[in-house]
Amino acid sequence: MKNRAFFPLACGLTAVTVLMAYGQSTFSEEEIRKRVSRTQVNLRSFHTAFEAYRVDNNAYPTHLAGLTTPIAYLPGLLPDEFPSKELPEDSEPVGPNIWFGSPDVLKMNISPEERVLVIYSVGPDEVDDGGLLTYDPTNGVLSTGDIRRTLPGEGGMAIFLNPVFQQGLSEARGTLKQVEDAVITWVQRHDCLPEKLEDLIEPQPLLDAVPEDPLDPGNPVRYERVDTETAFLYSVGIDGDDDYGTPMRGGVIVEEEMPDGDIVRELTLEGLRRRAHPWSHANYKEQVSPYMMKLLELKERTGRDNALVYYVEAENHAPGLPGKVLQDLLERVGAEGWSEDKNALRPWLELWEKSHAMVLAGASIDAAFGIGSTDGAATPVPNFLSAQLVAKSLAARSDVRAYEGDHDTAIDDALAVLTMGRDFQSEDNALISHFIGIAIRQTGVRPLGRMVRSGELSSEQLRRITVSLRRLEATTGTLMSAFRVERDMANDALAKMAENKECQVIENELRKYGIEIEDVPALVEELKEFNTVWWGTAMEEISKGWVNMNLEAVTKAAARWKVTASAPASRISEVGLANIRDIIARMTVADAQLRLVAMEAEMRRQAGRPESLEKLMETPMTVDPFTNSPLQYTPEAKGAWSVGPDGVSDGGILSYDPTNGTLSAGDIMVP
Repeated sequence: MKNRAFFPLACGLTAVTVLMAYGQSTFSEEEIRKRVSRTQVNLRSFHTAFEAYRVDNNAYPTHLAGLTTPIAYLPGLLPDEFPSKELPEDSEPVGPNIWFGSPDVLKMNISPEERVLVIYSVGPDEVDDGGLLTYDPTNGVLSTGDIRRTLPGEGGMAIFLNPVFQQGLSEARGTLKQVEDAVITWVQRHDCLPEKLEDLIEPQPLLDAVPEDPLDPGNPVRYERVDTETAFLYSVGIDGDDDYGTPMRGGVIVEEEMPDGDIVRELTLEGLRRRAHPWSHANYKEQVSPYMMKLLELKERTGRDNALVYYVEAENHAPGLPGKVLQDLLERVGAEGWSEDKNALRPWLELWEKSHAMVLAGASIDAAFGIGSTDGAATPVPNFLSAQLVAKSLAARSDVRAYEGDHDTAIDDALAVLTMGRDFQSEDNALISHFIGIAIRQTGVRPLGRMVRSGELSSEQLRRITVSLRRLEATTGTLMSAFRVERDMANDALAKMAENKECQVIENELRKYGIEIEDVPALVEELKEFNTVWWGTAMEEISKGWVNMNLEAVTKAAARWKVTASAPASRISEVGLANIRDIIARMTVADAQLRLVAMEAEMRRQAGRPESLEKLMETPMTVDPFTNSPLQYTPEAKGAWSVGPDGVSDGGILSYDPTNGTLSAGDIMVP
């Protein structure tokens, strides 16, 4: 959904950063190492921009310009510290919109063998290897290869490049996921694999029928039980040929090229047992869910239930990313609400039944807490895309139910989405979790706003919305906790550098480069002080609210610290740090939208518009979070509005559109 801007996340200080901040004893090698260090920092910012774009669009960008316009996920394309004179000979676009960049900026490419998207710099040799050859400084600072980071593809790049393949692949994966969920329930009941899929129909039906393979019309999905412990569930794949469970090949599939092989899900009895009984840390130890593992460890240690566990479990039941056509329909539902021309989306939404049930269960417990800075800079974070899809699908179901006249259930769904967003912003969640929470809150407020404006809700339904939104407003976390977690992550990483043998290792490494530091722990303490100064000043400023904060004070505080800092500490502190203006703007927009919907609901419940908002509802709901003054209001039909990030009222006529930039003009109204 193209309505959000990007903020660069903080780059944690690690042992690698310490080593890379220094160069060799000769000038030329020192300069190279400094450029390598800056490149690593830029690639991390580049990577985060890609992930932020993916949150908003359910896919990575297919061209670099998508990161800068119309939404500034980056203020501009990041420069390559080692610009090449020309691109490689085979660097023609591999699809209609796939670009590798220009010689003087960081670039992107696709690695067919690794099935990943690659972002990269050409490296010190200034030869563009397409991001497919890795630079290794242990071979010499001028060795060949590109400095790169990889971003995982969704099942290879076939669906990334060809919308037709993407649609078919998504439908097949959704169908296989539906069958797999039924098999999990079977294992829970019988502790064995079914002999055949027909076992799932009788005598206790887990499926109405064995579903048809979307890529082989008229024939069911395939199931081959290898032995008592293993089975293969598969679709024939894009080419329509049964390859007897041979997985579809990865790589770049463009234009009319046909990928061969089947779409396969390997089912093991042991794995299905764990998934049938997921509610303990032990059952997740061998699964690729480090964030869930940490949540379950925390739950077991504290004895407190945690809504975030339910939301991550909802992601585990997700049928997968819809194809391009369905993605477009989903975005239209978010923007416009439901209508008959979107009925093609209904079957996909039905696949989310288990996920939606888990979100509703999590929202109902009304208790959420994050994992804090458990592993320093390596602390796992929630999945951007999965959380977004769960929220969007449940918000779409809310629109469907409102369209059908089931307003009570539609309100439940929308409020569950808003609660999920609030819970991702709860105590001890990192900045990235708050970023996800803000996006989810904006997803949930739209169907609720449409219902309120429809005039079809009863007085009691309107009252329930008002009461619920006031409570969500009062319990939504602030960025203060998130900043504290980010600061602690950086300090934890620094502390590990000074522990036991690691301290000696770092001293030895620095000595190789001609750097003598007598007291590495003292250096670490200096850097901890820097983190305290930077994050502390940032927290102080954001506590003042949008209209009063002065983010330049954060930069000035860091500059004052450097006056007395040692030269090594000063140089190491020059890594990338958070630019917080955009995320604060996005959070404030979400706050304003929630307040406006609450007041519109209350005005409709009272069947009239008061002379002033103060007579309608007490503060803070009547306060514009962008000004700390009352929201703009006229008793006429337009009602109330917020001035938006630019701080200028446009009379409720010009609507704020974040696709024009986070700080663009326009007023915020009931979504």
